[in-house]
Amino acid sequence: MSIGTFSYPMPVNEPVMSYAPGSTEKKRLKEVLAELKAVRSMCRCISAVKKVRTGKKNSHTSAA
Repeated sequence: MSIGTFSYPMPVNEPVMSYAPGSTEKKRLKEVLAELKAVRSMCRCISAVKKVRTGKKNSHTSAA
């Protein structure tokens, strides 16, 4: 017994980028990472079921 026929578009992968030294992809990646490092954000904490907000903003360090 057939329930129905389905048609869907074939999936398309994103282009693979090389990120080779001096490439435009590598330069853009470094620009975006520098922008993200410059942003100050506020981390929200949840203690038990209560949200804790201090309003303080701090710099965060990345693992790399």
